[in-house]
Amino acid sequence: MGRRSISRDPLGLCGVGYDQKIMSGVNRDWTYWNYLRYLYVLAISRFKWNNLPDTVSERVIEQTLIMKGNCLFFENPVIGMVALPSANTGKFNIYNIPRIRHVNTANGYHTVRYEDNSVLVFNDATYSPFVPIIEYYAQKLARVELAKDVNITLQMRPKIIRTNKDNENSMRQMINNTQLGLPYIFYDDSDEFISETDKPEVLDLSTPIITESLDKTKMAILGEYLSLLGYNNISVYKAEHLTVDEGNANNEHIMGFRNNALRSREIGAEQVNRMFGTNISVEFDANALAKVDGTLQPSDTSDREGYGTGETEEKEGDE
Repeated sequence: MGRRSISRDPLGLCGVGYDQKIMSGVNRDWTYWNYLRYLYVLAISRFKWNNLPDTVSERVIEQTLIMKGNCLFFENPVIGMVALPSANTGKFNIYNIPRIRHVNTANGYHTVRYEDNSVLVFNDATYSPFVPIIEYYAQKLARVELAKDVNITLQMRPKIIRTNKDNENSMRQMINNTQLGLPYIFYDDSDEFISETDKPEVLDLSTPIITESLDKTKMAILGEYLSLLGYNNISVYKAEHLTVDEGNANNEHIMGFRNNALRSREIGAEQVNRMFGTNISVEFDANALAKVDGTLQPSDTSDREGYGTGETEEKEGDE
């Protein structure tokens, strides 16, 4: 039995090896899935549920709300209270809420609940899932990141050398020596054996470095997404030029999105408490962004809500 060679295709790409087009596609997928996961973590971490029974998972609640748009709270005769995804079918009540709720889990558990023995908690006032928004912004961020990669790659090959077939090896050796920092001498044909059209020609394709501009674009996209989640954020590129009125308008914009999602969860928690005698509450976790990536930290002059009062600003000015 012969000795096995090292695989040239560790990713299992159908035995075709590292084809440039395939690897480019893999890179695009990796970039997209990286941002998709990052944005999903930000979305699932923004609310904190208090006083949940031990049998109810906060993670499942937020996952279900983001993926499905609603989550069903009900009592299981063996487990106790649970919160799970449900398929809503049948007739609707006067508020357009389904009366029949079917629950099917991955382990085969199935049950049917009704509006008199279960409570549907919704993601927001539109009753819509949030995952399409996550996918949309993940695609936008991935495109910007891929554009940065292209721009950086172009800095490595800023020129094209046009030559004939006879001089191809010489040109390759010259490029290799240049990358190694070694000098190279290319001899001209004094007897004009090489015609004027066959002489090597350098085409300059130098591209300006625009990574900083792309970073600003990426921060603007990310800031827009964070606003939809209700996170207080101001782009570092705008903070120095932001007026008080612009800051207040930005805060009101963010609070509108935050309260939309928070109020839907609060209403659901109140209904669960009335039906099952619990004391569940929910609040927005303003420090969740710092917990996820560690980029935002609380300050002494501003709570993490980020909505300082005019009095605080005046006192700081007087000092």
